[in-house]
Amino acid sequence: MDSRRHVFAWGGLQLALVALLLGVSGAVLAEDPPRAAYPDHQQPKDGDPMSRSSHGRRRAQSRWMVALTFALAAACGAAENFTADQLALYDKCETSPPAAQVRACSTAIDSKAFKGMQLAGLHVNRANAYDANGDKGSALKDYNRALELAPDNAGIYYNRGVLFVTQGNYDSALKDYNAALRINPTYVAALNNRGRLYAFIHNNSAALADYSEAIRLEPSAPLYQERGSVYVQQHEFQRALDDENAAIHLDPSIALAYFFRSM
Repeated sequence: MDSRRHVFAWGGLQLALVALLLGVSGAVLAEDPPRAAYPDHQQPKDGDPMSRSSHGRRRAQSRWMVALTFALAAACGAAENFTADQLALYDKCETSPPAAQVRACSTAIDSKAFKGMQLAGLHVNRANAYDANGDKGSALKDYNRALELAPDNAGIYYNRGVLFVTQGNYDSALKDYNAALRINPTYVAALNNRGRLYAFIHNNSAALADYSEAIRLEPSAPLYQERGSVYVQQHEFQRALDDENAAIHLDPSIALAYFFRSM
């Protein structure tokens, strides 16, 4: 599965918007589609539903740098009363590397300066850090708390689903991916992960449906490659070849496409 978690990201254009609101340096939650989902392409390990994504291997180094999708308008409304000190606390929780992030996020949470979606974001970031440091139990507690605070946020369900996959709890992961997609049917990362999970449990028709929808929304070489691999399992070799060729056309460096094309 795609194991890159999504965190609260405050920056860019939104940072300037809050500066106008506050008269100080600051940032808000950014609407950021879950792109950059495939930084490399390596040979999958047999029996590992995470193996077709590099994030199972790289999540400890990089997942805390990606943005969780939240509505800008709601974030701006909550940020209007933030002080520069509060923004500094949030920024440290968001940007610290995993080794220091638990303490930074705990400091922000314990300050009682945040509530609602901002507090949910702190819990998400701390959950990511806990998991990167190997404490999956604490990570799950923080994701659960984040969902209590922001129960209609697809990104938090997605993050918790990724955690469940790393624990081998595929039924719970599927429920969370389903919840994320009920909230946001165009969530490409969730479609991709659910497709992988369906393929792993040999529900190939459901996997193909998810991959096809993800390709319709945001075509990419890895999506074509992964759908092609399912067609191979279905013995639909011409469709598999077409998808692997499409993957190579979009990204000639995608090694797995050459592997499946040679079969």
